[in-house]
Amino acid sequence: MAALDSPEIQAVGEKLGEAGTAVAGVASRATHAVTDAAHEVQSGVRHVKEGVKVRADAVKETSRRAKGAPRRIGHEMTEAAKAWWHGLMVALSMSVAIGVFGIVTLVVVTIALVVSLNRLVGDPGGTWITALIYVVFGGIAYATMRSRKAAAQAKTHKHIENSKMEARHVVAPVKSAFGGRGRAGF
Repeated sequence: MAALDSPEIQAVGEKLGEAGTAVAGVASRATHAVTDAAHEVQSGVRHVKEGVKVRADAVKETSRRAKGAPRRIGHEMTEAAKAWWHGLMVALSMSVAIGVFGIVTLVVVTIALVVSLNRLVGDPGGTWITALIYVVFGGIAYATMRSRKAAAQAKTHKHIENSKMEARHVVAPVKSAFGGRGRAGF
């Protein structure tokens, strides 16, 4: 037993103890590294699964929105066409009214008005006053035509914009999910 108490044996024992501690430290670090890698893989899998779910939900939402979109877009386009047609008809009818009113006025009222005014203010004065009255009525008809045309253009533009907004609303989930700005983030 004295041989086991020798300094050489004790030195070998110490070295074996140090080696065992070193091996245990390496094994512990390796175990932590493997555990960390496993957690990273699990996290990556969760991230991919979440991305797939977000995109699948986006496709599902877009499909749901797309079901009603043709009807809504069709309605908006129909309303835009009606507004355009109504504006065109009002403009044409006002143009015809201006023409008819002008002809009738020039033929019938002109004679009576010029004769009456010439008796009141003198010969060329009655004629000039009559011309001024025609200009005022023509201006009113022209202003009505322009305002109705502008209103029809605004209404047409509104319905076209509504149909564009509906189309954007339908594709928004997929655009968000696949455009890199969605919750998936990849």
